[in-house]
Amino acid sequence: MYKIRRINDGVEIFSGSDYYNRVSLNKTTFEIVKSIKKYGPEGAAKKISRLFGIDEKNAKKDIETVLANLKTLKMNIDEIPTTVPKVLYAPRTIHFDINSRCNSKCTYCLASERMKNLEEMSTKQVINIIDQLPDLGTWILLISGGEPLLRKDLFEILEHVEKIQLLTQVFTNGTLITKEIAEKFSKFKYVFLQVSLDSHIPEHHDLNRGVKGFYEKTLRGIKYLLEYNVETEVCMVLTKNNYKDLEGTAEFLHNLGIKHVRIGPAHPYVGKGFENRSELELDKDLWKWIGQKILELNKKYNGSLVFAPTRHFIIYTIKPNLSTKIEKCGNGRSLLFIRPDGSVYPCIFLVYPEYIIGNATKEPLSKIWKNSSLIKKIRNLSVEDIKKCRTCDVKDVCNAGCRANSYYHFKTAFDHDPLYCEFFGK
Repeated sequence: MYKIRRINDGVEIFSGSDYYNRVSLNKTTFEIVKSIKKYGPEGAAKKISRLFGIDEKNAKKDIETVLANLKTLKMNIDEIPTTVPKVLYAPRTIHFDINSRCNSKCTYCLASERMKNLEEMSTKQVINIIDQLPDLGTWILLISGGEPLLRKDLFEILEHVEKIQLLTQVFTNGTLITKEIAEKFSKFKYVFLQVSLDSHIPEHHDLNRGVKGFYEKTLRGIKYLLEYNVETEVCMVLTKNNYKDLEGTAEFLHNLGIKHVRIGPAHPYVGKGFENRSELELDKDLWKWIGQKILELNKKYNGSLVFAPTRHFIIYTIKPNLSTKIEKCGNGRSLLFIRPDGSVYPCIFLVYPEYIIGNATKEPLSKIWKNSSLIKKIRNLSVEDIKKCRTCDVKDVCNAGCRANSYYHFKTAFDHDPLYCEFFGK
């Protein structure tokens, strides 16, 4: 059965067993889906005709279009819920760093400052937190570190995830994946992997990752996963060192058999990314070029290689559309981030001392989510609360952008996002 939530003026529907099988339906389309389920295609035409003030002939065409689109999206209408949960906000995605230990030395590491403190939770504590997630309304668990495969109890944790049927993605650099480990991953239905490969050029990948010889080990791990048919996404982090490799790496991964590639920036907010930002950070013109290149590659590979830019730079792969709202930042609405010591933050990019909202080893996540005054403040932030946004004519489309971008530029999460202003020409 699919899961559903309210989003903008419609709904988002998500398959609990397939990360990539999700779709947004506007209000009209959702009403048509509900009518088809209740009255059948024939009976729904009369309902739609009355509801939208159109003749039955056009209503039937609309129904046929919706059914055809759902078929294309491989969505079973019988499994689509027609009742949307009343709870508007829930941590649909929880990013959980289960350790700080790592065998790489990435030039943009988000977790570098906590590598000095290798404190991590016990197996029991990790599982206790995971057990809370279904009742919180969590759809996706992202497990990372450090390098998660350095935890000897990783598969014990994943077996528990499988038991409660929580869709989980494990972030790994792939260097520790053997045939035996790949075979273990192949047994899971609700667990899939994201492996980091920054370039098809060995020297460029190794330069980003800070360890000579990493490329060969990572590629070997990816091939083992493919051999055992493990659902595998590749993550490519773009820097000044490797952004020109995007097209070549896309072709390489396509030929290898990879179907999903996530493109992301080296974040200049925290950790080594902040320390090395002058050497890593791409300027606005390069990101616009990258955005267009991603669109070209998506067209070239006709959906067999799906690029998914991170939210922070997705604006560079779309055109300004004043009729379609950009979803509000997930901080306080649909995201949470948990560190290995149990510290909880609104998201993985807003990890500053003043934005700690609780500790998952000391109190239930539900209590943190519902009672944190800081998260309530972020959640309830309106464009009317931001001086620059208040008089902007695209404020209801932009929704003030990303809170981490705001902090990076103004040292507060409660200001505007300059990247979105730039995108809309404001």
